Amino acid sequence: MSKTLELTRENAIAAYDQADKKFRTTLEILFGKDIFLKDVTQRLISFDAVCKEMGKSRMEYETASTNPDIISGMALAKWLLIVTAFNKSTAEVVNWFNSSQWKYVPWMVSNKAAPSGWSLRVVAGRLTRTDACARQHFLKKEHFEFAMTVPEFKEIFLTYFV
Repeated sequence: MSKTLELTRENAIAAYDQADKKFRTTLEILFGKDIFLKDVTQRLISFDAVCKEMGKSRMEYETASTNPDIISGMALAKWLLIVTAFNKSTAEVVNWFNSSQWKYVPWMVSNKAAPSGWSLRVVAGRLTRTDACARQHFLKKEHFEFAMTVPEFKEIFLTYFV
């Protein structure tokens, strides 16, 4: 007779924090080292890592289409999952009624000198409105800045936008 055990990530981390070195090694073998990394910027270093964090399959976000609109739409879906994964790591949620809460969004500005004709900038604001898709807003500036240093994430965003 077999039983399925369920263990939340939070409980696994609590056990890991209290474990001796030998038991930590056992937990790392069972669940993988990355589950015990508390800093989201250490865990979310690729789209595959984002999918794993969010319990999604990468195949849900892939397309064989050559239609630029379909490709852009899939890139938007990927980008929204990336933002959601970073925001999930905070204790906050985006609150559009809170004008004191900072929100960070990538913003493209036309630039004739750039190869694509666009330059990427960060827009930070405490507004209760947005000019971009509301779900594209990061709650922490350092998460936005980190995401833009990951080549795969930046390419996903640019594929969506350009």
